[in-house]
Amino acid sequence: MPGLVDNFNGAMNTTLWEKIADPNVGVSQPGRLEVALVPNRAGTAYGGYGTLATRDFREHCVYVTFVTVPTASSDMTMQFVTSTSVGFNVRDGKLVVYSTTGNYTPITSVTYDPVAHHVLRLRETGGMLYWETSSDGATFAGIYSERDRIDLSSIGIRLFAGTFAAQANPGTAVFDDLDTP
Repeated sequence: MPGLVDNFNGAMNTTLWEKIADPNVGVSQPGRLEVALVPNRAGTAYGGYGTLATRDFREHCVYVTFVTVPTASSDMTMQFVTSTSVGFNVRDGKLVVYSTTGNYTPITSVTYDPVAHHVLRLRETGGMLYWETSSDGATFAGIYSERDRIDLSSIGIRLFAGTFAAQANPGTAVFDDLDTP
């Protein structure tokens, strides 16, 4: 059983998480996970949290609330990760379902709706992986599903945001209420 729950109240839980951050990206936890992106920073700059331990996510799920998404040219991501990864990200006004097996590969995307896509869930059951969204965290709608493309028996979770090039006002990504029921 995954057993990972964090509402991000108080200090970072160092038994669950490690910071994954460019030293210039501000990652803080004032009652939620906030990633303050760096204005006018050339190149890529990312920050967020990654789990310290891996877990078996077969027949389980993970969900997180996307409270605030940074500007359109920035990136906000929730992913299952091993040497490859699958996940969601919000980029250029789109909610993207993707995988990485060497390179970032978008699988499908829909126009990002901050209400309908407020809570994102990755769920595995019966050898199928489901990318789902919800406005309230109770009723989920499917965006995409497929046979497991990665081994989910030993998975880490990453929550992060970043930029690819200099932006005057990239904004702040805000995550909340991660759970793995």
